Amino acid sequence: MKRLLFAMTAAALVAGCAGQKFNTKSVLQVQLGMTPDEVTSLVGAPLRKEQLLDGRETWVWDYDNGFIRNIAAIIFRDGKVVEVPGKRDWYATQESFDNKVRRDNASELRGIEIEAKLEQKANEAKRIEFDAQQARENYAKTHPERPERILKCLVAQEICVGMNEVETELSWGPPLKKNRSGGAYGRHDQWVYGAGNYVYLDDGLVKSWQTSE
Repeated sequence: MKRLLFAMTAAALVAGCAGQKFNTKSVLQVQLGMTPDEVTSLVGAPLRKEQLLDGRETWVWDYDNGFIRNIAAIIFRDGKVVEVPGKRDWYATQESFDNKVRRDNASELRGIEIEAKLEQKANEAKRIEFDAQQARENYAKTHPERPERILKCLVAQEICVGMNEVETELSWGPPLKKNRSGGAYGRHDQWVYGAGNYVYLDDGLVKSWQTSE
């Protein structure tokens, strides 16, 4: 990430002093890894501290004597400096700095929200799969009259010849599409699952299936 240190020197339109005076040259002497105490002894206490969403902390120095205004910021994480000043950073206005802090926070918040939504979807998928597996196992327990090989395939989420429509859906889930044809030899169905996976049923019983490697 681009170093988050900003300083500005600009003409002020009103007289009077605001903020806390600091030595801009001292800011440029701050090194990575310095502690807050070391930075304070070098630059002085900051005017304010701003906590970022990712755990980083921004120390801001801001002084306006009515004619010249200096603004600087240094970033800490876990009690150590992680962003240091550079000469080319001394050209942003206070508005630019504040906007960047807001953008950083908004970006980090969006990242947190996206991670939370992904985690929620993953948990929901696990819950659905758990419920589906429970349904398969319950079916196997409550239908002992069905052939053992079919019940084993069902619990293992596999397809085998002789499965009925209910067992097929419990095993692979509802198909994306059902194609049906009929004639003198009975009813024929093609269940389309996508990605090259198909199940073929005659009169409601699995006759064959096709999978894509």
